[in-house]
Amino acid sequence: MADAVPRLERGHLEQLKIISARMHTLAHDPSRRAELSRLNNAFHRIFLDAAGNRALAASARHLVTPLLVAHVFAAYSSEALARSLMHHDELILAAEAGDAEWAEAIMTAHILSGLQGHRAARAAAEEERSGDPAGTPPALG
Repeated sequence: MADAVPRLERGHLEQLKIISARMHTLAHDPSRRAELSRLNNAFHRIFLDAAGNRALAASARHLVTPLLVAHVFAAYSSEALARSLMHHDELILAAEAGDAEWAEAIMTAHILSGLQGHRAARAAAEEERSGDPAGTPPALG
């Protein structure tokens, strides 16, 4: 992220804004999560490509496959999705300000928040399968 921000040009920032606006529009329609995932990948690809580190970009593309991101987005609560999109908006603000530290801090929060959202969704799915709410104390007696 620190390498990308100084290299972002006006055209990159405009692309990020267009993608973000489209994502906000799609966020209200759960049936559009696959498209939302593709846009998310395009958003992050702009930063990865601007960083100028081909190995990093290639690794990130293989680690965060569209299928995985689509699965994560499908499981996100509306609050988690809103938070993710707010992170995108703040990444754009940081990039416009040319503040690589700010952008890096937001990206770290974005990744950790996404990880937590994935964990929460997985726990909820496990709870649903087992029929036993997590944290339910055993019956006394």
